[in-house]
Amino acid sequence: MTRARDINLIRLRREEMGILLKELADEIGRSAALVSMIEGGFVPKRMTQVSIAAALKTTPESLWPKEYA
Repeated sequence: MTRARDINLIRLRREEMGILLKELADEIGRSAALVSMIEGGFVPKRMTQVSIAAALKTTPESLWPKEYA
């Protein structure tokens, strides 16, 4: 069985860039627990999406394609 966390675009991009979960959380000024929840499938507010996308050098649309379809 594949879990949402295993195919989460945020997690995949973060790992691709070699950034630890805690490092991403620190960069966007949020808790590691929140970032973990997001990687588990929680969809944050637009401002947090923009912060995460900027930190990962991409767009919110590429990280949350279903939300922008």
